Amino acid sequence: MNTKRYILASFCVFLFIFVYEWIFHGIFLKETYLATASLWRPEGQSLMGVMFLAKILFAFIFGFI
Repeated sequence: MNTKRYILASFCVFLFIFVYEWIFHGIFLKETYLATASLWRPEGQSLMGVMFLAKILFAFIFGFI
């Protein structure tokens, strides 16, 4: 296995996931999230760090496949 290609592919997958979710959740669904803000966790209790690590792990697994 070519390690450079694997890391580059994993980085590209992570970048695609990050940009896609930013566009989908940050732009298209923003109004919906603002309208239902009372249903969501407070920002201090969010699990964004865990989700970020999950995206990185998924990108490396997807790049391996």
